[in-house]
Amino acid sequence: DFSELPIPYRCVATDIETGEAVVLKDGYLADALRASMAVPSIFTPVEIDGRLLVDGGVVRNLPVSDALEMGADVTIAVDVATPLFDRSQLTSALLIMGQTALFQSNASNLVEQKKADILIVPEIGNLTAANFTNAAVDSLIRIGEKAALEALPRIKGLMDSLNIRQKEGVRFIPTTQIERLHIRELSLVGLKNVSEEVILSKLNIFPPQWITPEELKNAIDRVYGSQFFEQVNYKLEPMSTGGVRLIVRVIENSSNFLKVGVHYDDHLKSLLLLNLTFRNILIDGSKFSTDLMLGGNPALTSNLFYYTSWKYAPGVGMRIQLQNFTTYLYENHNRTQELDLRYASVAMMLHSSPADNMYIHLGLQNELTRFKTIIGSYPESTFNIPFAFFHLHHDSYDNRFFPEEGVYADLLIRQITGSVYSSHSDFKYNPYSTLTVRVDKAIPLNKNAVIVRSLNFGFSDTKNIPDLHKFYMGGSGVQSLNFIPLFGYQVMELTGTQLSAFSFSLRNRLSKNNYFFTTLNGGMVADEISQLIKFGKYHYGMGLSYGYNSPIGPIKLTAGKNFNRSDIITHISIGYPF
Repeated sequence: DFSELPIPYRCVATDIETGEAVVLKDGYLADALRASMAVPSIFTPVEIDGRLLVDGGVVRNLPVSDALEMGADVTIAVDVATPLFDRSQLTSALLIMGQTALFQSNASNLVEQKKADILIVPEIGNLTAANFTNAAVDSLIRIGEKAALEALPRIKGLMDSLNIRQKEGVRFIPTTQIERLHIRELSLVGLKNVSEEVILSKLNIFPPQWITPEELKNAIDRVYGSQFFEQVNYKLEPMSTGGVRLIVRVIENSSNFLKVGVHYDDHLKSLLLLNLTFRNILIDGSKFSTDLMLGGNPALTSNLFYYTSWKYAPGVGMRIQLQNFTTYLYENHNRTQELDLRYASVAMMLHSSPADNMYIHLGLQNELTRFKTIIGSYPESTFNIPFAFFHLHHDSYDNRFFPEEGVYADLLIRQITGSVYSSHSDFKYNPYSTLTVRVDKAIPLNKNAVIVRSLNFGFSDTKNIPDLHKFYMGGSGVQSLNFIPLFGYQVMELTGTQLSAFSFSLRNRLSKNNYFFTTLNGGMVADEISQLIKFGKYHYGMGLSYGYNSPIGPIKLTAGKNFNRSDIITHISIGYPF
């Protein structure tokens, strides 16, 4: 009974089937809170007592009447609802659709505002309930504090007029710092198709066991990160024998699904992506996915992963890739070769997630490539390259394309495990190794400004390696481990077996989902590692970009210039890159 809490409590949710407001008065408090903030299309609904509930703000975002029904003599209401747009702001069909969704909530707000004795309306600007970054939260707290202090004279005046005095001995629960939890039992609720072993392998909790709250949070994050579940939460129930029972509750994702995406940029041109995903199709704990890209550079990528239930054992995986694309080679900044590249590879690997936001792949891969000349004199040839690889990936970005905080990092080591086959006598290679490192970090300056800095390094133990494994710089698109953007140069214009590159980008949020970037980047590719310390010979460029976080993915327009050239090179990208 929420009335028995030190401060009596109610929260409001919306029945998504009937559109009715549902006042939650009792039950499991975490579920009630979760239901009352389940913003449609962002968070999954919560089922309580057979009703499917979402955010109460859909129908009643300012529940003054509910406080009055609880017996409140004086009400102070804080209205942070998004106001309706005026005619000049309704500039797209999407905004008009969003406006219609606010009508009911806005009408309810007007009624509830009149019932409040004191109404506080903080000026939150472009911030919304969907802003969860530390910078946004800090800004909202400061805005709320400022609005409350401004309202303080009105509150004191009302208290004096009604002869209200602050009560002595207000009930409260002192905060308790829990350092460790003794998990005596573990229960799993909600499993239908996914095996228990999948959850147990991710939780890595084996009762009886002592764990810290942070370790428990990380364990739940790992379960959710497996992508087998659309919702994961937990309960802790005290046990009469001491310790607690951990109850992990899940809602499974659909076992099989089809996704469709589109992307365009002026390098890869138009692409259509079809993704098929099947879970538990072969054995419990398995995940099979296939990406088919159709367009100017068609490709097929299939992955099969199996997640083991053993505490310390990694999972196993296999990846098959087929790709056909056009590539270019340059000499002295002039395009001299146009090649048709056919690529196929098979990889077998062990995979593990030793920490949150991180995975490790260790495996063997075989690449088969065929170069066919379209323009130029590049010898037509076929290569077969077998190698072992180690790939460590970390991603704690809060947003992949417009991050406000977090780190994105990759470490890739390749070791050729046998002789490299070449069908042409001009290409002979001994076994070699390559090392590639990328570290990006997003640093918030304030609620609207972020710096993203990036460092990239690539090394080879010999300068005689196939073109496929060399490092390239140029262009303004999304980078990969071997392909680094550099303003003022064409894609892949600079190439070498050693790489050093950096980027500093200042991103300012102009309004919701609209961004402006000022970026400085630079670097060098060479065939001798000693050349990488000759900073005076680095290539430097600067670019200006506009970005829009659209419903179909990021849209970015860029104009960039190299300091040693007069040409300005533009780039456009629409949709999620594949």
